[in-house]
Amino acid sequence: MKSEKETIYDYAAELKLLAFKEELECTLSLAAEENWNHLQFLTELLGKESARRRECRRRSRIRSAGF
Repeated sequence: MKSEKETIYDYAAELKLLAFKEELECTLSLAAEENWNHLQFLTELLGKESARRRECRRRSRIRSAGF
């Protein structure tokens, strides 16, 4: 039987949440150290995913523009 973390990694991969998958361990540790609630944890992790996607879109636009 898979652990909860393994299941989360599988879901993140299926949903193509690359930053979420990469940042999970670090964010879990930080959340434990700082006693974050669930909403704080999700806000941080999803914020990292959002930032990564924005950066990828920006790079894609620059590449498409031929700069």
